[in-house]
Amino acid sequence: MTRILAIDPGPDQSAYVVYNSTTSHIGAHEHLPNELMRALVKAYHLSRVIGNRGHLDHMAFEYVCGRGKNSRAGNSVINTARWEGRFLECFGGDEYCTGIWRQTVRGCLLYRQNVKSGNAQIRKALKARFGDAVKGFTPHEFAALAVAVTWSEKYSDSA
Repeated sequence: MTRILAIDPGPDQSAYVVYNSTTSHIGAHEHLPNELMRALVKAYHLSRVIGNRGHLDHMAFEYVCGRGKNSRAGNSVINTARWEGRFLECFGGDEYCTGIWRQTVRGCLLYRQNVKSGNAQIRKALKARFGDAVKGFTPHEFAALAVAVTWSEKYSDSA
């Protein structure tokens, strides 16, 4: 059984979803200020280190946008990238964490990467897959779930 913590990071707040990649069960999910998210990630890391039952095996997060020849990174992107690094460090580093590009999420869930209205289409695909289990999700929680599903389908065998 592989349980992961998937995060959609932001400059001030981030969303997370706990996801069981074996059973496709969605556990806890929330949108939190980054300081609280950091504490949550530390707590999940400690649980994994001491081997508590119900621990999480891996953390996946969405890489911040801003890659490419003509992309420019503003304060929001830079602050989000800083928080990604903090979360990664709190969970134990690269060995236990995977960063996933939004383009990879689109390709996994929509089966093609160049969809114009990707966010709405991704939410629609997740609603079709999970039904009432995603009722009440915020857009950022949907993004975190999309990262979890993508990690489960593309990377779980290598973890």
